[in-house]
Amino acid sequence: MRDGFSADDEDGSTLEFDDDSALGGRHLRHLRRLRRAIVRTLPVLLLTALLLAVAGQPELAALFHRTPDDAPVPITVVCDVPWALIRVDGRGPVNSCHQGVAGALPMARLSVPVGQHTLIATAEGFAPYPIYVVAHAGTPGLYLTEFSLTSQGTTDALAAVNSFFATAYEQVVTLPASLWRALGLRAAPSGPALVVHERFEAVALDAYEPFYTETTYQRPIAPEPGTVGVAAVVQEHVTIYDACDTTPLLERRMPVLYTTRASVTFSLHPGAQQWTATKPYALNPTADIFTAPDVAAAPITPDSLLALTARTALSVWLGSRSLVAGAITAVPLINTSAWSDGVVLTQRTSIQPEPQATGGPSVAIWLYTGGVLLALTAAAHTLSPGAAAPALTVAEVQGSLSNPPVRDCGGE
Repeated sequence: MRDGFSADDEDGSTLEFDDDSALGGRHLRHLRRLRRAIVRTLPVLLLTALLLAVAGQPELAALFHRTPDDAPVPITVVCDVPWALIRVDGRGPVNSCHQGVAGALPMARLSVPVGQHTLIATAEGFAPYPIYVVAHAGTPGLYLTEFSLTSQGTTDALAAVNSFFATAYEQVVTLPASLWRALGLRAAPSGPALVVHERFEAVALDAYEPFYTETTYQRPIAPEPGTVGVAAVVQEHVTIYDACDTTPLLERRMPVLYTTRASVTFSLHPGAQQWTATKPYALNPTADIFTAPDVAAAPITPDSLLALTARTALSVWLGSRSLVAGAITAVPLINTSAWSDGVVLTQRTSIQPEPQATGGPSVAIWLYTGGVLLALTAAAHTLSPGAAAPALTVAEVQGSLSNPPVRDCGGE
């Protein structure tokens, strides 16, 4: 659209009034041309200013220039620690892991813009785990956390396991003082009885796989929902006292199964004050990759832990763990309630099909008590010549425990 003066501009004519001079006409034409230039360039200037403002604000740029390829990319993170929290580039909202399908690992679902990002995963007791992500449009991403316990997390896990053991895995038994040599004491006690304090303690976590979420043949039982499985190296801890004396005569520690690999596995989760350990189980020493899970492991009790320890002690003498597991029977000396009294181990060495009389020459019988393996028959002594061989029978030991010596501790 041209204004009324366009024709005058094109043909160079001048519209003059009676009082206008030639100089005034030229001035008006200059103003008209300046006005047209401003009108034509003003939109360009405004658009340029807007573009500069948007370029300085990435959020605005994304809003104005987003295309279908710039839509957020969905990301799924599989969490090997159920209480893990995840942030995109270390900022923004926290994404937590949730248990989906029963038996499956917890997952966190989030979305990120197209481009490179770092997901920072954190979990109490574990070192932060970074996940480097390159998000492509239309291509969902799947990632897995691989946490590692911190030193404090390891300390908290061991404290939780030992707190569990302190509730029902400690017991005291009174034995006759006449067993002082068999129990490895250097001198006879002054009193008529020996007091044996039996307990179990976790001394370390598994050197190879301290914690786990998914089951393997070495960890055939899945941890409880919302927990991680923690594999602990467990020892039997025996302390022997002279009657009422509070100073130990002897302390002895024996591995339940192994010295650096896990003996017992727990389900652990952190609490407001401390971690909690539940659902312990022990692995069958003869289990392998082909062993069914219900046979490869079983829940533990104090008497079963002591039986495992007794088998381990015997395997040291015999030099064969599989032989002990397959050919040895282990039963409590008295009953499962009085588990600290000891374990009777029996192995038949005769290849004759007919049954042999108990205690006969073809029957090897050991008694494991006070952290010591005692060979009670000639066959047992032959198989383990280094084991102590007191002149006792199982019946005599059972009789002495049914009538324990009186401890006169001055009114205790």
